[in-house]
Amino acid sequence: MAAPYKEAWITGSHDNSPFYTRTYDLPDAQVRPKAHLIFIHGFIEHIGRYSSIFPSWVERGITVFAFDQRGFGLTATDKDNKSTKASYSKTSWKDQMEDISFFILRERERLGPSIPFFLMGHSMGGGEVLGFVCAPPVHVKALGELKGIIASAPMLRETKPSPVWQVFLGGQLAKLLPHKEVPVPLNSADLSHDPVVVEKYDNDPLVRKFGTLKGVTDMLNQKGAALVDKHYVNWPERLPLLILHGDADGSTSPRASKEFFDKLKAKVKHYSSYPGAYHEIHNEPGGVSDKSINECISWVEVQTSNSQEQQKL
Repeated sequence: MAAPYKEAWITGSHDNSPFYTRTYDLPDAQVRPKAHLIFIHGFIEHIGRYSSIFPSWVERGITVFAFDQRGFGLTATDKDNKSTKASYSKTSWKDQMEDISFFILRERERLGPSIPFFLMGHSMGGGEVLGFVCAPPVHVKALGELKGIIASAPMLRETKPSPVWQVFLGGQLAKLLPHKEVPVPLNSADLSHDPVVVEKYDNDPLVRKFGTLKGVTDMLNQKGAALVDKHYVNWPERLPLLILHGDADGSTSPRASKEFFDKLKAKVKHYSSYPGAYHEIHNEPGGVSDKSINECISWVEVQTSNSQEQQKL
């Protein structure tokens, strides 16, 4: 059976890095998509972990584009295609923002001007998509292409924060040794109540439980604390936002997500809390996964309809 996506290596962004990508198109190329989703995955994972999720979007008429981020997945590990400068977890806030901007504009050029674009991210990717909107450097042209943002369990603060001295020391060391590898104390049991999900994660060869000083400190400092404490004021009122978070998330803080959400002056925003859910809502059993995926798709459909109505006025 053929895969429901098209694989491609795309070279670009500010330094002509090669990226592993997947595109989920509609079965009938003559049918115009309702909307197009650009997806940003989380820390030390890859887009292959979402292969059972994205087809649900296509079934509802929404196409999806996703890529293994700089420093992760095949983009960092594929011997035949990765950049000679690439290594696992070698990334930075600036690079991530440049990469997101590049792919938004590339997808717009590929699909034309009329299809509504939405940006979604999970965990580290959730922090990235929020930061892409309101934290410097802001990529104005790419941002202007978006009709809405979805952040799933965004990394704004850790549920159990690292000591302040440790974060500060890491930030100082990152200036001297940005690519030094450091172990990440990640408990895979916090991801999902489903033991099969946890086992697959633990045995995934593209999941390596370490980061780099620059990548980790940027994730915790520039995306997290700074977004909640100050950059939230830059959120444009016109841009709709949906945040989803499990209230039993042991990795990223649902309290920080709600604090960020409450501070925003967006005209259209919704916070969805999932009682008892762990970090990966989309991988939770008992119907939670289906509920969260349906909520995201339905939200995009509503925003797309609202946008079309406004254009008629």
